[in-house]
Amino acid sequence: LWVAANKHVGTALVMLARRSGDRTRLDEAIAAFESAALFARDSVPEQWPGLMNSLAIAQWTKGSLARDPVAVRQAADSFRKALEDTRTPPGDRDRVRIQTNLGSTLIE
Repeated sequence: LWVAANKHVGTALVMLARRSGDRTRLDEAIAAFESAALFARDSVPEQWPGLMNSLAIAQWTKGSLARDPVAVRQAADSFRKALEDTRTPPGDRDRVRIQTNLGSTLIE
């Protein structure tokens, strides 16, 4: 429940930041996703790749809005970490989505 709540908070903060351009909301979202991902890795590992994907999207959004190449690199690293999860088969829709997001980040 705690992991899901933090993921929902992070997602809402990313949406607010996209609408308002307020990068402090992205920092808050990143913190929420990082906290949830740390907990999820051991307690609900099946949710960990999705949380890493959400974290990466927040980092990527921050990098795009702020024109910050460091944040974009952090996003790429987070997408790669999500792909390290070996429980997800190569053709899985979520895995393909993460791979697509990584590719888009690398193009930027």
